[in-house]
Amino acid sequence: MKLSVVRIISGALDIDEISNMASLEVIEKFISSLEDNQQEGYFYLTFFGHELQSLIDAESSKVKSIRNLCKQGKMFVGPWYSTPNDCLANGESILRNLLFGNRIGRRICSVMKIGFSALDCNNNSQLPQIFNGFNIDTLFVPVQRSQHIPAEFYWEGSDGSRALGISNYMVNLNLLSDFSILDEMINGILNEDNYPNIPIMMVENISSFGKSHRFSEVIDYLRALPEIEVEQISLPDYFWNIKETVSKHSIKTLTREAIPNISGEHNEQNPECLYIMVKNSQIQHKLQYYLEPWDIIRMKTLGESEHSEIESLWKQLLRMQTVINENMDL
Repeated sequence: MKLSVVRIISGALDIDEISNMASLEVIEKFISSLEDNQQEGYFYLTFFGHELQSLIDAESSKVKSIRNLCKQGKMFVGPWYSTPNDCLANGESILRNLLFGNRIGRRICSVMKIGFSALDCNNNSQLPQIFNGFNIDTLFVPVQRSQHIPAEFYWEGSDGSRALGISNYMVNLNLLSDFSILDEMINGILNEDNYPNIPIMMVENISSFGKSHRFSEVIDYLRALPEIEVEQISLPDYFWNIKETVSKHSIKTLTREAIPNISGEHNEQNPECLYIMVKNSQIQHKLQYYLEPWDIIRMKTLGESEHSEIESLWKQLLRMQTVINENMDL
């Protein structure tokens, strides 16, 4: 059996890091380590639109470095502005997140046209329709496989939009204290999953990148197991291989469904979390149905607009959703 490993760089931030340059310094160190060929494999700045915009605004030399790494096929950018929070974000917030992420990413290199799903609550049934609007027709969905959710499936939205979904296993290297979790996962794969090629998403925090050897330790451990072959793969290449395979036979279609997250259940929500969800919903409502329509009227009548200020408010909201998600159990 072959394990196809995709190494994802996470941008988890503390509350006090959201408005300073800490995250920018971290990402510059990360780029420098790739330039020096200290790390092998493929790397994905999937949720780093905010940091990329900061690099552009600061006229950092790392923007050119990212372009070169993308040309080499070693780095992939986009499509998100920040890590989406499905527990807080409605379809409009998810759309804005992708809009800003694509717009910023295009200023540096080609944006990766593969969708990563959020894991916070459920995978929104609108995602196929939203992703299709950004010319994305393939999704990497970390979910628990079952008879209902196979390894490969078509996910169809209410308007008929369709995306190829790949369910995969996930290992959070930041929380991996020992290899017992890996043993449990591998045993489950060997006993229950007869698919010959298993994709595994390994998530690593960018702030610990280069300081920890956890990723290489995990790869070495997996390669030492009997009956297991391990490869690090470019996600676009992996999807092209899957597309060629599914074109030769029919696969299941899930229609108008919200797909459960990898745990299959939600955390119990406390009053503080519920309060945040209500306030978040109120802010989104005011932005979408009050500020933006009135700004259009102002533009039509006075020839003036506060579009950039409203866009900035959307970005602040998306960033706060990410930080809240990473610092609280929502």
